[in-house]
Amino acid sequence: MERIPQREFTLIVVSIVGRLALPMAVPYSMSKFACVGFSESLRYELDLWGVQVISIEPEFFETDMTTEMGISERIDTMLAKVDEDVRKDYGEEFLKAFKHIGSTIFPPSPNMQKLLETVEDAVSLKHPDVVYKVCRNFGVRVFWIVWDILPAEFKVLIIRIVLYLFGLRKSGRAKKRV
Repeated sequence: MERIPQREFTLIVVSIVGRLALPMAVPYSMSKFACVGFSESLRYELDLWGVQVISIEPEFFETDMTTEMGISERIDTMLAKVDEDVRKDYGEEFLKAFKHIGSTIFPPSPNMQKLLETVEDAVSLKHPDVVYKVCRNFGVRVFWIVWDILPAEFKVLIIRIVLYLFGLRKSGRAKKRV
């Protein structure tokens, strides 16, 4: 590998969820969107001083956090804190189906090597990309590219269909709160 001249850069590893809002995971999605916004803002600001900001946004990779058991435990912890009236609004069937959807729609990739290679490229290439979206294969990459350009109305429709297929139907029991 050719040695590159020393350069100044900041490397930020976020998550692809910084560009994909997940229903029933608002705090997680919100924090990742904030990280992506931070990366982009910092990129423009530090450019004035010649410092490059590189953002790596991987899909779901296999970690303790993304195992089926890890997801299930976090959902149980979250549901234990939910107010009883909110539980009634959603219904127990909805909440049970919600637990199943977590690791089924986006099963984590076991190939952590892809992520490590991307980090190596980002820090060693003379002209690295400013954003890397790390995906396990071409199909997942195409999904993210298409998702990025879809109008919001289509995204809502797709999410409705997926939630419906997993039994996460609108319960219709929610009451208007004043």
